[in-house]
Amino acid sequence: MANILALDTSGESCTVALRIESNLFYRRSDEARQHTKLLLPLVDELLSEAGVSLNDLDAIAFGCGPGSFTGLRICLGVVQGLAFGCGCKVIPVSTLMAMAQGASREGVAEVGQTVVAALDARMSEIYTGIYRITDTIPKLAAGTQECVSPPAEVALDDFSGVIGVGSGWSYSELSREQAVTVKESLLPDAADIIVVAEEMWQQGLAQDVMSVEPVYLRNEVTWKKRERIRAQ
Repeated sequence: MANILALDTSGESCTVALRIESNLFYRRSDEARQHTKLLLPLVDELLSEAGVSLNDLDAIAFGCGPGSFTGLRICLGVVQGLAFGCGCKVIPVSTLMAMAQGASREGVAEVGQTVVAALDARMSEIYTGIYRITDTIPKLAAGTQECVSPPAEVALDDFSGVIGVGSGWSYSELSREQAVTVKESLLPDAADIIVVAEEMWQQGLAQDVMSVEPVYLRNEVTWKKRERIRAQ
């Protein structure tokens, strides 16, 4: 089993997970807007608890988005610094896929069921990924892709009995009548990112640190407009 460190700051929480052989170490902080201050100390805590150093890692995984623009940039910057320091590979993991994995981990969804992971993207839009739960890691439902759109435009007509997870389900326009269960509090977490990353490592999907970028699902113009609105 690979030694993998996983980080996520795509939302309000800061989570870190570390897999060393069969042992899992985990930290979480819900302090708002403290990712820059907290992330590296949490990593140091886990490494110390596990009795290892960065040089013992095979890869570093991270929630690559979609999510908070600032949070994604903070996480990528830390991942790049750590990966350069130890010379290991990097595994970018979709935050929406990680949420679907979280639904499986928490017993909210079973193999064969469909999970609609939705995150509040602000500006009356949501990030959405429709995933099938498998016996390994979630897979995008056939003919779908992760996207950003108004909640009312999320097409669920081809699916029935879906499991809804994430803050995007707080919008009443998202079609709740097609969901058998909705858990808005289930959000991206390093504990789920590391499970997905382990499978991706086995599939040879680790990347060079220079080749990874955050996934915004919004173009740069939209992000700049959003930042101006926040500044007002």
